[in-house]
Amino acid sequence: MTPTRFDALIPPCPFGDYVRDVFPVGAGLQDDAEGDTPDTGYMRIVNGVQEIDFLSYCGTLTNAGFICCFERDAEEGLYREFYKDENLVYAYFIRAEGRIRVILDNASLRLPDFEADKQKADRFNNTALMQYSLHYAKMIKGYSCDCGMLYAIRTRSGELILIDGGEMEQATDAAVADCAEKLRLLTGTRKLTVAAWYCSHPHNDHIDFFLKLLRVLGDELELKRVMFNFPSHRLHGLSPYVGDCRRRIKEHSPDVKFLQLHAGMTFTLDGVETEVLHTHEDSLLPGGYDEHGGLYNGTNETCAVVRFTYEAGKSLLLLGDVGDSVADVLMTRYPKLTCTYLQASHHCINRVRRIYQNTSAETVLIPQGQYNLTRGCKENYRMLKLIYGRKRCCDGDETRVFFDTPTGRVAVAFPHVGSEYDGSEI
Repeated sequence: MTPTRFDALIPPCPFGDYVRDVFPVGAGLQDDAEGDTPDTGYMRIVNGVQEIDFLSYCGTLTNAGFICCFERDAEEGLYREFYKDENLVYAYFIRAEGRIRVILDNASLRLPDFEADKQKADRFNNTALMQYSLHYAKMIKGYSCDCGMLYAIRTRSGELILIDGGEMEQATDAAVADCAEKLRLLTGTRKLTVAAWYCSHPHNDHIDFFLKLLRVLGDELELKRVMFNFPSHRLHGLSPYVGDCRRRIKEHSPDVKFLQLHAGMTFTLDGVETEVLHTHEDSLLPGGYDEHGGLYNGTNETCAVVRFTYEAGKSLLLLGDVGDSVADVLMTRYPKLTCTYLQASHHCINRVRRIYQNTSAETVLIPQGQYNLTRGCKENYRMLKLIYGRKRCCDGDETRVFFDTPTGRVAVAFPHVGSEYDGSEI
């Protein structure tokens, strides 16, 4: 999309300096391996602006007939979503950067439509958080894996929010069957209702296990929503399994609701609030394509960073696999972060000390086993124990479930199930 075409759809901001380039920013559930799709979104960046400029620009959009359907003023910035006819626009201003991002989102539902749901009665007096124990060993393609992560939140009504999923080598028949059993144990139902699947970034150690759950469970798993923000294939080549992921989701759940996450979004699903702190859109170079260096410093730096909050302030902060580039963005916007549970970044492989030193957490969840924590991840594991305390760091050699209420917590551990890859179909 050219700047002229973009500006014809969305009135341009009259303040600051527009970056010349229009960035493609992902295609939602469409496979864009062969080029941009009707669902591909686009973003323009405006540098050198102030808060008053952003508010004035929002007025320009309103005067042009755009209707605001989401508005949030936070300490780090201002966030708005607008729509007019078929055009959905997400715009936000970050104070520390003096920068506006304007996104034409062609893949998502409007935020109120994505989260809209009937109020459900509580079946439980707590919310459960599970770190599922994947099989962690030496990285040997086709045999074993040293990464992967899978989390689940069970809401008070008995629905699930599933987060990421392990790699092919971890998705053995035994492990998938055990995971389904644990999810049913949490919900007390044979059929599993998934309020949303959230994927942090398009690496298969965060996708494969979930896709096998879809295939194995079939009609016994209802997938209501999917939310992620994968980068454009045109700017950052994605592996073929990303297209396979999108197709599997649409085949299993053709009517699934989709949301492309953007920084600053907040919404509630079955009593669990989702707050988006970062997406790959925040890591795109603010000077345009011609700025020195690559557009992204690897797929891990396209991670979204999300915080789920429930039970009177109990929260899970998911870092995905972020490294130093995303850490720089996060620490500029959020000098101090707080959460109940903090997911250690990149399976304790990345050393994001700045984030850990500036994030207050009661418990650190490490999607990694002791095999690697005492070998290649040894120094990073030691750092986490020094910052947070040894007893507050929970590895992935057991499946751990935390039952939270506003007044307390009960923790339960289940033995690990699974082994090296059994050659089964994903």
